[in-house]
Amino acid sequence: MKRVRFIAAMTIVALLAFTACDNTANNEEANEETETSEVSEMDGHEGHDHSDHGDMGAMEGDEGMEGNATPVEPASFDQPAEAIKTQVSEVMTHYLDIKTSLAMDNAEGASHAASPLVRFKLDESNMADVPADQIEYIKNAMKKLSDDAVSINVTRDLPMQRKSFEELSSTVYALAKTFGSEQTLYYQYCPMAFDNKGAYWISGEEEIKNPYFGDAMLKCGRVEETIEM
Repeated sequence: MKRVRFIAAMTIVALLAFTACDNTANNEEANEETETSEVSEMDGHEGHDHSDHGDMGAMEGDEGMEGNATPVEPASFDQPAEAIKTQVSEVMTHYLDIKTSLAMDNAEGASHAASPLVRFKLDESNMADVPADQIEYIKNAMKKLSDDAVSINVTRDLPMQRKSFEELSSTVYALAKTFGSEQTLYYQYCPMAFDNKGAYWISGEEEIKNPYFGDAMLKCGRVEETIEM
């Protein structure tokens, strides 16, 4: 009788041990599945991170583009080169043609007037004696000027042309202040342009003819500075 009880007890112990092992195995499988799932989710998140980095790359590219649009500031050279001043005067002639067209609300005329600035090539044939820093300055300025002129040339939308003209005016002003002018120029300002932000332009005459408003507010503005010959 004792032997039967002993055998029964051993059988129960064996069954309990088997059940415990089975549960352990099931738990390990469940844990492995959970870890696999977590790894997959992490991989998925890493994929999203790569996508985010791609967006950041695009943003950095946009910032690079913005860097090319850095405004040109007036410079101070001991003796500005006459060879450059002559070409700046040619640039000014085309600029004033754009200004006149915008003041007349003539988008087609502004586009046409911008074309020579888009194609303008710096003549270096007589610049052998020009200091390197002045050559570098004028080349950078002409690149910026050409970009702004393209923006005016390729559209017939007056508001877009006028926004690009503001950028162009900043560059042309810097050139006139740096190398001088072969004619008297008037640096003029309208405080109401671009939703009261205000904007500048250059004119070959003292009379106000506003390129940002045209006929709507042709006389709005004032002379801020006179650039003598």
